[in-house]
Amino acid sequence: MQIVIGEDLVSILIWLILSSTNLYLVWKSCRRDSTFEEGLNLAAKRYGFSDGERAVAALLLEGKSNVQIADALAMSESAVKVHNHRLYKKLEVENRVQAVNKLRNS
Repeated sequence: MQIVIGEDLVSILIWLILSSTNLYLVWKSCRRDSTFEEGLNLAAKRYGFSDGERAVAALLLEGKSNVQIADALAMSESAVKVHNHRLYKKLEVENRVQAVNKLRNS
């Protein structure tokens, strides 16, 4: 017995597979984002970040430069540097790399 599968059925099967894969990737991305937010909120609370420091920390964790952070948050680059300095002090670190590592491990 031979089963004949039409082109339409093959197309539908491929579409279903790709759709389910896309749904999984979207779900995984949303889950990662909520976990990221939860972790950042815990770190902000633990170290006593202001709202501005928390916003800067989130973008630091994304690997953004001071200029990119300033643009994203509609503030001056010098304001970003002040927030960075305060974050370093609260995290008891000396630089951006140490701050990011400490935040990721918090």
